[in-house]
Amino acid sequence: MKWGLWGIGIGLIWQFFLFVSTGSAFAISPAIIELKSSRGEIIQDHVTVVNSENRSQSFYFSSIAFSSDGETGTPRFASSDEKKEGLPAWIAFPYPSITIPANTKLDVPFIINIPTDIQAGSHTAAIVVSDAPSEVVATNQATIQVKTAALIFLTISGKTIESAALLDFNISSVDSSHLTGTWKARIQNQGNVYILPGGTLNFYDIFGRKLVSTNINSDKGRILPGTTRTFSGTFEIVSKSTFLKTVMNQLKTFAIGPITARFEISYGETSQLLETKTLFWVWPWELIFILVVFLGIDFLVSTYFLKHLRRKQQI
Repeated sequence: MKWGLWGIGIGLIWQFFLFVSTGSAFAISPAIIELKSSRGEIIQDHVTVVNSENRSQSFYFSSIAFSSDGETGTPRFASSDEKKEGLPAWIAFPYPSITIPANTKLDVPFIINIPTDIQAGSHTAAIVVSDAPSEVVATNQATIQVKTAALIFLTISGKTIESAALLDFNISSVDSSHLTGTWKARIQNQGNVYILPGGTLNFYDIFGRKLVSTNINSDKGRILPGTTRTFSGTFEIVSKSTFLKTVMNQLKTFAIGPITARFEISYGETSQLLETKTLFWVWPWELIFILVVFLGIDFLVSTYFLKHLRRKQQI
């Protein structure tokens, strides 16, 4: 299948933009449309197009397929001249083009005619809005075109399967002084419906105290059926600063030795749980250095006074 990378999802909300040239300003909302239906039904819905220009503009609507590009979650879109199959072929626009006055928004309807012989599970498509008809761009080999899209996730009822597996989780690049590092987890969707995992990564010291917690999927990234997605991030238990402030922060946290990172994430309508944990060690040398210095001074002072006291007792 011929594919074209039209854009990169901003965050993981899966909206994309292609700016080959400037001069037009418009937007589409919502960025993501989640629908549930059954075989043979007809869905009527709409997207809102906002014209932010100080002049009226004409907009053109079409539907295309998209998939997940690798494990990053970035959407990969089919080219506009690709033969439509699945959900993109079921979408129709009562108004394939429309003119919106300056600084005005307008609801644009679309219809989904669901066949009766399709499989249960998730089906995806993107509604594309452009400021020039695709056939004109292709004929004139023009590059002046702006596009934006809304992603549709349609779940057909029936024998749906929600199943996922945690393939890998690791902690790396740990800075023992500031208790910072990076984490990465790979989750595979083994079902036939998309999943939206959510959860936290918690860090505990040797006494079971929770030191810090971080959101695993703050961008609300979805995982399509049959694909694997990598989630990653950084953590910071002690903020970086000057030497003395670092020591004070380390003393406040007082995390030395083994640290347990516990990964917990849930997905699906029944909140199925994926969890694991790993152990790493931290040695905040600034705090250890100060403690050694103070202990050394205390030892010397105590030794001096004990010797001085013994001399007095002998006299």
